[in-house]
Amino acid sequence: MLDIRKYLTSRGWKRDQINFALMQIIARAIYPYSELKTVRYLRENTALAEMFGIPKEKITKDALYESAKRLWDEHRGLEDWLHDRVCSMFGIEEKILLFDITNSYFEGKMENSELCQYGRSKEKRDDCKIVVLAAVVNTEGLLVRTMIYEGNRHDSTTVEEVVGTLAKTTTQEAKRIVVMDAGFYSKSNVNWLKANGFDYITVLPSGDSKFESTSSEIINHTDNKGQQIRLQMGKVDMDGESVKALMVDSDAKGAKERSMYEQACKRYEEGLEAIKKGILTKGGTKKRDAVNKRLGKLDKQYGAIRLSYNVTFTYEGTGKNEVATSMTWECREDKVAQRRKFHGKYVLLTSLDEGQELNIWKFYNVIRTVEETFHVLKTDLDIRPVYHKSDNGIKSHLNLAILAYWVVSVTKYRLKLKKHENVRWDEIMRIASTQVVVTAKVETVDGQVISIRQSTEAESKLSAIYDLLYINPKPLGKRKSMLHPNQTSKNPDIGNQGVT
Repeated sequence: MLDIRKYLTSRGWKRDQINFALMQIIARAIYPYSELKTVRYLRENTALAEMFGIPKEKITKDALYESAKRLWDEHRGLEDWLHDRVCSMFGIEEKILLFDITNSYFEGKMENSELCQYGRSKEKRDDCKIVVLAAVVNTEGLLVRTMIYEGNRHDSTTVEEVVGTLAKTTTQEAKRIVVMDAGFYSKSNVNWLKANGFDYITVLPSGDSKFESTSSEIINHTDNKGQQIRLQMGKVDMDGESVKALMVDSDAKGAKERSMYEQACKRYEEGLEAIKKGILTKGGTKKRDAVNKRLGKLDKQYGAIRLSYNVTFTYEGTGKNEVATSMTWECREDKVAQRRKFHGKYVLLTSLDEGQELNIWKFYNVIRTVEETFHVLKTDLDIRPVYHKSDNGIKSHLNLAILAYWVVSVTKYRLKLKKHENVRWDEIMRIASTQVVVTAKVETVDGQVISIRQSTEAESKLSAIYDLLYINPKPLGKRKSMLHPNQTSKNPDIGNQGVT
């Protein structure tokens, strides 16, 4: 359906190279590991090589690396091809674009690398170099544009580069909205988006204390979970300019945040009690520097909570012998009240016109789609270039995962349109793994061995998925119609479609 073969053929690829690349993309979608582990998988655990007519002895680590690098060389043109194919396939009209970035890291020094100069992953490991993947997706979770950057790249510096490659396709008739997370907001980004025909929606980076209402009208709405929210238009002063803003007030979110805040306060006080016990207990931590170090670690763990408390110590002695003799603390009710006042509220900055409160809120909520995209890439497809030692190798690895995501996202989207009950990729793969190729060997009385190799029939759940995915397109020129998954073709390029 994606017709990758047609694109690669137009680029001068040979049929054997195309077959190898298609096999590798599919393998990456169903077996998300490194090229090193994929060699054994393709040789021993799947019929993919057989389907594409590739001898197993030709499947080597070097051959997979070479194929991945060739695909990377085609990444921009192939990405545009896939995007156009999918939009026309499903009749998608893109008006909202979702933009976000994610970090991928790996182990290794990577000296003299332009792409991997920085470490310090979320796991707080300085030895893990970071690579940044930026992605623009539409509201259906289908990719529009991807780009790869060096680690520790500031979010706000990527908008023009990534979205800018899409500006040429933006017409005056098709108004597009870029939905961004708070880290992407900057005055230059906003000005660039507006100058190039894009509207934007982003969350206010510094909370809602700067919000000033410009309308007395409050829109009441019930979300898809039956929870009440209130929407009110206003403005926020940003960088010396007045920016249109929308206050979102959710009772359910407020209750959740209050509960989390109260729980954090309880744990912070438990930490203070432990420090006090050490001061009052014989043999406990009493020296001034050690006590302050314990309090510092506690404050770092509960940074947002410590501002709500005043902590006081009493000391005796001087110099190295100075010790704490008592400890008291009190809760600052003014700070607590101020925090609780804003629980459940957040502010959205936007260039959209007033009177679209509900649309602005709905548009912003679809940012969860891009978060789901990164979740699939990082969890189901396991993007982590652990074993690669060159910039091109890392880019090729990430690009292969992105190509595999096209297979994943189109499959999931088609099942979603057909109202399939569960479109999680790991669940689809679990069901698909129930169909296998079986080889039966029989020895005759004269010592000859007869082998019969055949695919098992799909069980009910897998058969239902096949039926939902099956389409019978109109023939395009000499192109053959797609077969039902349980049919067999004589075309060696199609193979047995019943083999997962």
